[in-house]
Amino acid sequence: MKKLIWTLVFLLFFLTLFILVQVFPLGTTLVEEHTEANTYLQYPASTIEKLDFLEMLRKDSTEAGEKTLKALAEEVTAIGYMANLVLAEKYEEKGEDPVAFYQRALELYETKAIQLKLAEALHLRGDSQEAMEIYVRLMPDDGAMHTMIQMDIEDSVMVDILLEGNHLDTALYYIEEVISDISKKDLSKEHALALARYGDYNHALSLMEEIMETSLQDSDFRWWYGRSLEAVGRKNEAMEIYKGIGKAGAYRLGILLEEMGQVEEAAAAFIQSDLPISRWRGARILDNIGKHEEAFKVYVELTQEESSYQEDAAYRAYVLQNQLNKPIDHQLLKVLEDSPAWMKSLGKEPSWQMLDDVTPQHPVFLDIVQEYEAAEEYQMAAIEQAIGEKYATNEEKLGLGYWYQQQRDYFMAVRWGIRALREKPSPQAYQLTYQKPFEKEVLAAAEEFQIDPYLIWAVMREESHYRPDVFSWAGAQGLMQIMPATGADIASRLKTSYADKDMLDPEKNIRFGAFYLRSMLDMFSGDLDKALAAYNGGPGNVRKWSMTSIGATPEGFPTSIVFMETRQYITKVKNSYYTYLWLYHTDEGE
Repeated sequence: MKKLIWTLVFLLFFLTLFILVQVFPLGTTLVEEHTEANTYLQYPASTIEKLDFLEMLRKDSTEAGEKTLKALAEEVTAIGYMANLVLAEKYEEKGEDPVAFYQRALELYETKAIQLKLAEALHLRGDSQEAMEIYVRLMPDDGAMHTMIQMDIEDSVMVDILLEGNHLDTALYYIEEVISDISKKDLSKEHALALARYGDYNHALSLMEEIMETSLQDSDFRWWYGRSLEAVGRKNEAMEIYKGIGKAGAYRLGILLEEMGQVEEAAAAFIQSDLPISRWRGARILDNIGKHEEAFKVYVELTQEESSYQEDAAYRAYVLQNQLNKPIDHQLLKVLEDSPAWMKSLGKEPSWQMLDDVTPQHPVFLDIVQEYEAAEEYQMAAIEQAIGEKYATNEEKLGLGYWYQQQRDYFMAVRWGIRALREKPSPQAYQLTYQKPFEKEVLAAAEEFQIDPYLIWAVMREESHYRPDVFSWAGAQGLMQIMPATGADIASRLKTSYADKDMLDPEKNIRFGAFYLRSMLDMFSGDLDKALAAYNGGPGNVRKWSMTSIGATPEGFPTSIVFMETRQYITKVKNSYYTYLWLYHTDEGE
C-alpha cells in the first residue's frame, strides 16, 4: 500500500514538473507576474501587438516594466512617442520630474496639449521663465492664457505679449473685458494701438488724442496715430506726423505724395525708408522719370540685402549699367545666376546643379501606417506618418514622392520632390519636382492650340502644383486656375457647354487653360513675359504697364509690373519652363 502511495506521489510530482516546463520554459525569469516585460524586447511583436503591450505596460508598476518603457521610448515611432507620454504620466504620479519625457515626445511629434503639459511641469519644478516662453508661443490659447493669469503676470506684460504676437482680437478682449477699469486707464496707449492695428481707426483716434502729449517720444505710437488720421481722411495732418518721424514715416508719406501727383517728392520720401518695398517704389519712379543714375544707385543697394525685391533690383541694375555705359558689376549676375528666367532675359545661359543618381527607398513607416489604419487606429497612423516624414532620409523622401505619384497625388509627390531636391539635386529629385502629370490631356491640348506642352506643365505647376481640385482665394479653380467668368467666356469661344464645376475636371481645365494661354500669346505677338503677365494679372494691366517708360521695351517690361505677385509669377513660370526644357532634353533647352 505504501509503495502504491509513493508511486502516486512521484507521478504527481513529475506531472506537475512537466506542466511547469511547458508553461514556463527553461530560461524564463519571472518578475512579479510580468514575464512579458522581460521577454518583449527579445521577441518583437507586430505593430498592433506592440500597441496592446504598451497598454499593459501603462498598468505595470514594476521596475522591469519601466525599463521596458524606457527602451520603447527610444524608438523614433508613434510607439516611442506614446511610451514617452506614459513615462511622463508615471513620473508625475510618483511626484518625480517628467520634463525629459515630455521634451522627447515633442521632439517626435508636437502638439499644443503636450506643450502645455511640458510648460506646467517646468513651472512646477521652478523653471518659470522657460515655462513662460512656451506659454507665449502658444498664445492666445485659452489654456496658456488661463495659466499665465494664474501666474500673476502683469496686465501690461500680458497685453504686450498679445500685441507682439498680433493677437489683436484677444488683446482687445483682455483690455476691454478682463482687466479692471483702473488697469484699463493705465493701458490707454496699448488699447489705442490695438484698436488702430485692428482697423478701428475712429475709436483709436479718440484715445490717442487724449494721450498724445505723453507719447510724443514713441515713434511707433506716432506712426499709428498718422495711419489713423490718414484712414479717416485727415491726410494733411497725417503727412505732418509722417514727416516728423523720419525713416519710420517715409513709406506712408511717399504713398500720399504719389497719390497727390507729386512724384519726385514721393520718390525722395520712398528712398529714405529702410523698407525694401519703399525703396523699390522710389527707384521705379526715378527710373520712369529718367533719373537713371539715382535709380541705379538705389537698385544696387537693394541687391545687397535679401528681400522680395533683390532679384528684380539686380536685373534692373544690370540693364541700367549697360544703358549708362558703366563697368559690368559681376555681383549683380551672382544674385541672378540661380534663376534660369533672369539669366535667359539677360541673354546668358542658365545652369543647373545635378548630382549623381539617388536610389529611392520605400519608407517602412508607410507600412506601419497602413497597419494602424487597417486596425482603425487612425490617431496612431497620423502620428506614425508625421514622425516618419519628419525623420525621412533623402532616399525615403524620394520614395515617398514616388509612392504619392503612384496614388496620382501629384501635389504631395511634388512636395516631397522639392524637399529632396533642396537636400540633394539628383535626377530623381528633379523628375519628381518637375513632373508630367495628366500627360494625355496636356499633349492633346498642346496639339490643339499649338503650344509647347512644357509651357502648359510649367503654368500648371505654378498655378496649382498639379492639384485638380484646388480653389484660390479669388475663386480661380483647378489645375490651370481658371476664373469662373474666364471659363464661361472660353466655353463660348470654343462653342462648348460650361458649368463652374467643369473646371475641376482635369481634361477640360487643361484645355481651357491652354486655349487662354494661346490667346494671350497671340494677343501680345508671342511675347512670353506679356502673355504670362496677362494670364495672371489681366491683359488690360499688361497694356498699361507696356505704356510706361520702363515697360516700353521687352527687357524693361518685367520690372515695370506693379503687382509683385505678377512679377514673381512670370519668373516662377519661366524658371519651371526652362527647367522642364533642360531636364527632358528638348531642343529649346539645349
